[in-house]
Amino acid sequence: MIGISKNASTDYIFEIKYWTRKPSDGQMKQLYEQINKLGTNYKQTTEHNFEYVIIFVSTRSQLEQVRDKVKKFSANYKHGITEWINYRYLVDEDL
Repeated sequence: MIGISKNASTDYIFEIKYWTRKPSDGQMKQLYEQINKLGTNYKQTTEHNFEYVIIFVSTRSQLEQVRDKVKKFSANYKHGITEWINYRYLVDEDL
């Protein structure tokens, strides 16, 4: 989902991931490669600044494991796209 701002200089690209267990390195790599590709294409096509918002939804028992995996993977990801990303975490039982 993309939110195009009419008043601000930043657009928002939203992605929701429903993960009931800690993601694998392969899942994380695929996600970050997708973000890199989509973000680069969006910026080139629209010439707009953007923020990529990923909403992770998980079970209460797995949420911390998901959060820890994302934090560790993003700290080691070398393509510089993590500055575009804003993370949100939700418990599915609370929705």
